[in-house]
Amino acid sequence: MQAGFTNRGGKGSHRNFVHPHVAKPLTVSGKTGSDAKHYQEKSVERAIEESKS
Repeated sequence: MQAGFTNRGGKGSHRNFVHPHVAKPLTVSGKTGSDAKHYQEKSVERAIEESKS
């Protein structure tokens, strides 16, 4: 993932991304390459904005 996030791994189809400036890990579910759910897109946008602070 761009923007300085690191994939910390996960179970099954879940992936956890961490960033030094973001308080909570970002969990994304679904297979790699599949479309994200609407609520996941919002979570990613919020995490990216928080990482810029």
